[in-house]
Amino acid sequence: MLPLRKYVDVLKQYIIPYKNLLIILSGLIIFEILIIIINPQIIAFYIDEVTVGTTFERLAQAAMLFIGLAVIQQVLTVINVYVSQSLAWNSTNHLRMDLYSHTLNLDMTFQNEYKPGEMIERIDGDVIQLANFFSAMSVQLVSNALLMIGILIAIFLKDFMIGLVFTGYVIISLLLMYFVRDWAIPYWKKARETSQEVLGFIEERISGTEDIVANGGVEFTMSKFYENSTKEYNAFTKAVLLSRIITVAIFFIQGFGITLVFVLGIPAYTSGKFTLGELFLLNSYIGLLFGPIFTIMRQIQDLQQADASLDRISELFAIESKLSDDGDKIIEDEIEHMGMEFKDVSFSYVENELVLNDISFNLQPGSSLGLIGRTGSGKSTISRLIFRLYDIDEGNIKFYNNGTSLDITDIPLKNLRQNIAMVTQSVELFEATLRDNLTFFDDSVEDEILLDILENMGLTNWYNNLEKGLDTIIMDGSMSAGEAQLLAFSRIFLRDPKLVILDEASSRLDPATEGLIEKAVEKLLENRTAILIAHRLETLSKLENIMILDSGKIKEFGNQQQLLNDPASEYSKLIELGIEEELV
Repeated sequence: MLPLRKYVDVLKQYIIPYKNLLIILSGLIIFEILIIIINPQIIAFYIDEVTVGTTFERLAQAAMLFIGLAVIQQVLTVINVYVSQSLAWNSTNHLRMDLYSHTLNLDMTFQNEYKPGEMIERIDGDVIQLANFFSAMSVQLVSNALLMIGILIAIFLKDFMIGLVFTGYVIISLLLMYFVRDWAIPYWKKARETSQEVLGFIEERISGTEDIVANGGVEFTMSKFYENSTKEYNAFTKAVLLSRIITVAIFFIQGFGITLVFVLGIPAYTSGKFTLGELFLLNSYIGLLFGPIFTIMRQIQDLQQADASLDRISELFAIESKLSDDGDKIIEDEIEHMGMEFKDVSFSYVENELVLNDISFNLQPGSSLGLIGRTGSGKSTISRLIFRLYDIDEGNIKFYNNGTSLDITDIPLKNLRQNIAMVTQSVELFEATLRDNLTFFDDSVEDEILLDILENMGLTNWYNNLEKGLDTIIMDGSMSAGEAQLLAFSRIFLRDPKLVILDEASSRLDPATEGLIEKAVEKLLENRTAILIAHRLETLSKLENIMILDSGKIKEFGNQQQLLNDPASEYSKLIELGIEEELV
């Protein structure tokens, strides 16, 4: 059976908001159908009038009426295409936005499972396949059905028995299409999946081009690319081949219909039941039936692709985030400083493989913490848990101030992440204006505020060299690493969060730029609770507290000065020996 409910639900959600376009399109289609049905009758009238030797004036009037309606029909067709495409792309853009928003709100388990190239194919490629569904298949499929009904009614009015015969002809044709419709759906679904795999492979390899070339992996990469492309080719070949079965059926139906015209029409004409014009009219109407039948068949082929895409989109919508977002206790704007407590926190990315094991510490409001430890010790995991990119397996994470304590799961995700900010060594720049890069496309922020922040971050000289100021287009490669880091700090100043996490922002910079970054960090940490994930010991000198992690456990935690004064502490030994490689 046709999964009509699935299509109806999608149309209701994404077509109804554009009901004005839908109404206009429906009116255009009905008007065009009337013209299509009337025009052959004008020609039939013209033929009969010529046969009986009518006046030139009557023939000229019929000809002018035919030409006028034909011109109107072409104009309607152009308008029809424009309106249907507007309807299609408005509705699919709405769907694309919902799909993208849904994936952004899924937890990191999902984000880590799919490559960017795969998500592009899911969010854009599959939705593009539905563009025709929202226009041609959702509206024109109905219009072609109406056209067939109109033509059959016109044939019935000429001859009831011939009308019955051609009604049976149409029903048999549609039944044939119905039974072959599902054959290619699984193959089109497989084709979309192989296309997704190819895009994911290309995206991953392009991002690693430098390593591939430097390590002699070009030949292997090309071999895998050929293998994946071959799979895609084979999948699409099978899907197209099965879809062409419908095209073969079209020629059979068309030939059978022409045969019926001769079998039924010519005897009716020779017996005087039909005039020559009426015989032409019957032939024209049968020819017109081929158009809707052919269109419906083609749309069913498109529907096979749309059905596969719709299934994949539905599967994506069906994925639920493992993070609940039903908290109703917000972090108030009036709170200037925010403390944080980890209590008996354990966490694993993979079941039974703990990354953090029974972590407990308290960070007072307005204080700072330096996190150090070898790679894999759990430093970055702590920052992800604070943002609630994952939920902990055991324990509690709480934020507090002024006697108020909120469990992290009781805070709405949006409110939580509005009050926390993070800067890493890798700064994401958008191909957009400097203003948009600073505000994340928030047009409400005044220019004076942005300029003050740039000045505080030491970017005034850089800014003065920009030709278009805040309207200058920024992209990857247009800023040095140090300038990009300062831009990232500017974003944080603009947001004014209560908790800041820094992932060693100056580890790869030259000394001069590093000095600017350190000054910016000092300003950033003023009156804020802060966590600095350190890869070099010298960056910790101005922090209040130090935590050393080892294999997911706290090896040492305390006030920095007290740890330095304790010869037995792990931290004082590291400082004394200066073994920075221990932290990498």
